[in-house]
Amino acid sequence: MKLLKITKFATCIKSNSRYTLSKKLRGENEKYSSKEILNHVSKIFKESDADHVKMIDNSVSVTNNVFNFLQIKRGGNTNRWGGISQANFKIAEYGNIRKASYTINLTRILVAGVVLGIIGLFLGDYWIGLFAFFFFGGLNWLIKIIQHKSIFHDILRDIETIEEK
Repeated sequence: MKLLKITKFATCIKSNSRYTLSKKLRGENEKYSSKEILNHVSKIFKESDADHVKMIDNSVSVTNNVFNFLQIKRGGNTNRWGGISQANFKIAEYGNIRKASYTINLTRILVAGVVLGIIGLFLGDYWIGLFAFFFFGGLNWLIKIIQHKSIFHDILRDIETIEEK
């Protein structure tokens, strides 16, 4: 019975740890092929210190190491990819309509928040555990969502100037 509860909890964390943004590409972006847009997105991700960037079919996939020592060298937690295990930028075509979607996986942040919350429960009172969970898990989760929303909208805005770069 305990294994079932742990499995349900892990499934809940996994399903709630993915965040997806999507938007229909505007008409002026039709002059660029999906391949050109994805090459541009790949270049942006590489410049922003993502660990491993791969082009797969109609998407750009990013995977990050658990411990990234480049973050420490470049100023601690200022790296946008800290705590993000995977990200995927995909362009889907539906006839004449193209839709860009961007999915990030925030599992590491939520797991770190849960672990620190449990440690806080054992080290002190229940409010220390709640504070650790909400501060380290919830606040970092919110900050990463805001940062990657900004990345997604910057990419969509930047698509219009691919040829100039």
